[in-house]
Amino acid sequence: MKKRRSRPFKRGGARFGFYHFHLRRTAAAAAAAAAVCCAVYFGGNLLLSGEALAADRLGRAALFLGADSAFPASSPLFDRRELPSRLFRLALPDGPDAADSPLSAGVFREADEDITISMPAVAVSAPPPPSPEKPPPEPTRELGENEVPVEDITVMPAAGGSYEALGNIMMLNRTSYDIDMEALLAAPLPFEYDAEKTQVLVIHTHGSECYNPEGSAGYDTVANGRSRDPAVGVMAVGELFCRILNENGVSAVHDTAVHDYPSYNGSYNSSNAAITELKKQYPDLVCVVDIHRDALEGSEGQMYNPVVVHDGEKYAQLMLVMGTDEGGLSHPDWRDNLKLAFKLEKAGNDVIEGLFRPMSVRSQRFNQHQTPGSLLIEVGSAASTLPQAERSAELAARLLAGVIKGKQPS
Repeated sequence: MKKRRSRPFKRGGARFGFYHFHLRRTAAAAAAAAAVCCAVYFGGNLLLSGEALAADRLGRAALFLGADSAFPASSPLFDRRELPSRLFRLALPDGPDAADSPLSAGVFREADEDITISMPAVAVSAPPPPSPEKPPPEPTRELGENEVPVEDITVMPAAGGSYEALGNIMMLNRTSYDIDMEALLAAPLPFEYDAEKTQVLVIHTHGSECYNPEGSAGYDTVANGRSRDPAVGVMAVGELFCRILNENGVSAVHDTAVHDYPSYNGSYNSSNAAITELKKQYPDLVCVVDIHRDALEGSEGQMYNPVVVHDGEKYAQLMLVMGTDEGGLSHPDWRDNLKLAFKLEKAGNDVIEGLFRPMSVRSQRFNQHQTPGSLLIEVGSAASTLPQAERSAELAARLLAGVIKGKQPS
C-alpha cells in the first residue's frame, strides 16, 4: 500500500512541520523506521527523522502516546489555505483558544528541527470475538480506490510508566501538576442537582466530525472524515446524548451550531463565545459536555476503530480529555471538572470494562473554565460507525445523569 506523507503548511507566514515529526528527508529513513519499532517495543526514546517515517509511524506513535491520536484531516469542506487536505495532527490540533494561547507557537516546530519523544509501552488487545448467537460477519469486500482497511482494537494500556491507575480508571497526565485521583474521585461534586433547572449544555467544537458509514469495506480517506450533514456525525451523537439526559431527569440543551466550518482554525474561540451566550440564556448551567470523535491511524495507513464488545454488541470506546491552566489561560478551578470526570469514567468502566480509554489531562483549557462540570468526550474514532458511537453515548448519558443526581460510583 502506498504510504501517505504529511505536508508542511504555512502558519503566520512561516513554514512549519508536524509537532513530533519534521519533514527533512534523509537517506536513513528505512533504518530509522526499524529503529522506531524497536524503540517503541522496549519503551525507550527515539529520534524521528524523514518525511516518509513521519507519515508511516505517526498513527502508531500517537496510539502509544495515550491514544492522543493523529489522522489525515482531509475534507473538501475546508479552505485549503486554512486546513491542508492531508495534514497529520494530534487530536484537537488547534488547542483551546489557539489564537490567544501563549503556548500556541509551541504546537509546531521548524521543519528542520530534530524532535526527540518518549514512547511509553502500552498493551493494545483485540476485542473478544462476537457472541456465538450472532450471525457471522459478511465476507470482506474489496477496498475502493480511496479506501484503507479498518481494524477493530480495544485500547487498554498497561498501568505504570506514564499511566496512573486507580482501580479501573486510568489517567495519562500530560502536565507537570500532581493530581490526586483518589481524593478527586471521593470528593463531592462542586454543584448540586436541581431537576427544575437546565443544568447541562451539549456542544460540539468540531461539529463536522463524522463517522465511517456502516457496511463500508474500509475507510474512504477522501469522502469520509467531515460532513455538514448533522445526521452522520457527532451532531447526531450529541442529540441522542441530550435526549437521554432529559429522559433521566437532568435538563439539558443541545447547541447545534457548527463551530469548525467554514474555518476550522479558531473553532474553540467560536464555541467559547457560544457557551458564554448560552449561559446568559440558561444561567443555571453547571456542566458543558463537548462531544468529539477521535481518529487513529496505523503504521500501514489502516484506520483503527477503538471498540469494546459487550453482550455481542460493539461499543465505541470513549475518552475524556480534560484541561488545566498550565497553558497560561485562566482556569483556576480545573480540578473541579476532574471530580465529575473521574466519577463518570469509573461508572462507565464498572458497567463495561474498557468502555473508557485512559483519561488525558492536558495543559490546554478546552473552554472548560466555563462551568465546574465541564467535560470533553471523544466518542469512538473516524473509523467507528454511528451505531457504535450512539450505543456508547446513550450509556454514557445515562451514567452521567446518575452521577449528577448524586449516585456515586462505588
